[in-house]
Amino acid sequence: MNKSDKQNYDEFLVRMAFIKSAGYVNSYETTDEQKERIVRAKKDYAYFFETYFKHYATDKCSWFHIKAAKLVKKYKRIKAVMEWARGLGKSVHFTIGIPIWLYLNNELKFMLLISANFDAAKTLLSDIQAEFEANPLLLHDFDTKPKHGSWADGDFTISNGTRFVARGRGQRMRGLRNKAQRPDFIVIDDADDDELSHNPSRVKKVILWIYKAVMGLGDKGRFRVVIVNNRISNNSILAHFASHTAWKHLKVNAIDKKGVPSWIEKYTAEYYKQLELETDYYSFQTEYMNNPLFAGEIFKSEDLSWQKMDWRTIKSFDRIIGYYDPAYTANKTSDFNSIVIVGFKGKDISVIDTFNRQCTPEQAIEQIYIFEQEFKEHAKPVEWYVEKQLINQIIDNALTEVANRNGYYINLMRDNRVKGNKFSRIINMSFYFQRGFIHFNSKHENKPDMKTGMSQLLAFEEGYKGHDDFPDALEGAISKAKHFSASNKLPVIGQNHKKEGAW
Repeated sequence: MNKSDKQNYDEFLVRMAFIKSAGYVNSYETTDEQKERIVRAKKDYAYFFETYFKHYATDKCSWFHIKAAKLVKKYKRIKAVMEWARGLGKSVHFTIGIPIWLYLNNELKFMLLISANFDAAKTLLSDIQAEFEANPLLLHDFDTKPKHGSWADGDFTISNGTRFVARGRGQRMRGLRNKAQRPDFIVIDDADDDELSHNPSRVKKVILWIYKAVMGLGDKGRFRVVIVNNRISNNSILAHFASHTAWKHLKVNAIDKKGVPSWIEKYTAEYYKQLELETDYYSFQTEYMNNPLFAGEIFKSEDLSWQKMDWRTIKSFDRIIGYYDPAYTANKTSDFNSIVIVGFKGKDISVIDTFNRQCTPEQAIEQIYIFEQEFKEHAKPVEWYVEKQLINQIIDNALTEVANRNGYYINLMRDNRVKGNKFSRIINMSFYFQRGFIHFNSKHENKPDMKTGMSQLLAFEEGYKGHDDFPDALEGAISKAKHFSASNKLPVIGQNHKKEGAW
C-alpha cells in the first residue's frame, strides 16, 4: 500500500468511527415502532435523511433537497442537472442520501459514481460504503452490509447484490455490468474544474464522452443520470447539459434577489453578507451565485499600485474630480451606484475613495454630500460630474430630495461627452495601469466599496457580463482631466480631438 492509499484508508477508518459514534439504536423500541420508522423513511426523504444521517443533518433539509429527491425517485428514466451553489450539500445528498434512499425503495441495483478523476470518485464512493458498513440505525433496519469488493478498488457490492462503482472522467465504460444488470443510477459529481473549463476543446471531448460512453450504459427500463455541480464556467460540462431541453434543470443559488438564503434552515442573510465582504465580487458570484466571473486579461492585480494618501497628500493634488455613475434600483441584480473620487497631479492619477453599492439614488447622492463636506474641511472642493445619459426624472427627483434634506444643492455637473463604445473606453485606461500612473488609496484597500470596485475592474474583459459600474465611473473621472496642456501632465491617449472647453 503506497502512502496515498494508506492516507485514504486511514481517513476511511476515521470516518467509520465517526459514523458509529454519531448513530445509535434504541434497544427499548418495539417492533411496531421500528416498522413505522421504516415505512415513513421510505416515503419521506427529509425524515429519512434527518433520521439516519444525523451526523450530516445538523440542519434540516431545505426545499430543494426534498424536491431533488422526489424528482429523481418519481421518474424511472431521467436526465437532470442539479446546479447548486457551494455549501448547499450537493455531494452529501447525491452520493449518499439519495442513492441509499433509492436503494431502500428498491429503485437502485447498480450505481455508477463519476468524478473529475478516479481517486476523487473513489473518495466519494468510500463515503457511501462507510454508511453501509458502520451506520448503526441503517444496519439495524436494513440489510446493508458490504459483501465483497472495496471502495479502494472503486467497486463494491452489498449483501443483496446491489453494486457501487467509481470511475474518473474519461475512463473506459464499455462492458460495465452487474451480471445482467447495467447501471441504473449514474451521478456525475464535480466533473468540472478550472483547468478543464479553460480549454474548450477538452470540454467538448468530455461532453462527447458522456453522450457516447456514459449515456450508452443504460438499458431499457430504469435509467437515471444526474449531473451535480455549481457553475464554475459558462464553458463547462454542466453549462452544456443545463441548456439542453431534454435535461431537467434545478438551479439553486446561495441567496435570492432579496438576499434571503436558499437554505434558510442553515444559513442567515448576515452570514452571506459577511461572506461577500470576505471574498472578492467575482469569486462570490462564481461559487455562490452560479454566475461565473473571472479575473480578466486587461487589468491585472500585479498592475495595481497602493499608496498611502493622507489629507496633506490629497490637498497637494492639482485637481480632485468626483464622478457618479447612477443606478435606479436597489436589489441583488441591479447595477451599482458607483462614485469615485480621483486626484490628479502631473502624470499621477490617485483614486482617493469610492462608493459602490446596490442602493437607491438617494443613498448614493447622500454619500456625495458626505464626501463633499469631508474634502472641503480637509483638502479642497471636489469637481463633481454625473453621467448625462442616465439623468432623468428619477435622478432629478433624488437630487431634489437630498438637496432639501441638506438645505442646498451640490454642484453636480453633467458629463456632456458622446461616450461611444463602453468597452473601448474602459480598456483604454489599461495604458495608465501598465505605465504605473494610477494609484489607489491603501487606507481603503479593505473597505467593502473598494473591494467591490477592484473586483469589477479586474474581471473586466471583452464579453464580460458582470457589473462594470466602477470601471465606467473611473474612466469618466479620468476623461474629465485629459486636457492638461503642459507636457508633464496627464497624457492623452488615442486620436486627437477638439478640446471640449477651457478649464
